[in-house]
Amino acid sequence: MKIDYVEKVKLCIDYIEANLTQKVYIEDVLKNTYYSYPHFHRLFIDIVGESITSYIRKRKLSCAAEELVKPISQLLI
Repeated sequence: MKIDYVEKVKLCIDYIEANLTQKVYIEDVLKNTYYSYPHFHRLFIDIVGESITSYIRKRKLSCAAEELVKPISQLLI
């Protein structure tokens, strides 16, 4: 697999991680890849093992779960 593909996926994941508290649009994620959605979707699944939308959903749920288990004292700071 070309290293460029892995780097493009890493850049997209970095963008997703930096914007998890907001609505993440696939079009915004793909802006710097210069690939079509169907092409990049296949690459993402090959490299990450799940679709982009599934990855975003799981990461948002993980962040929400972390917030729920934080002690109340941390929330008041």
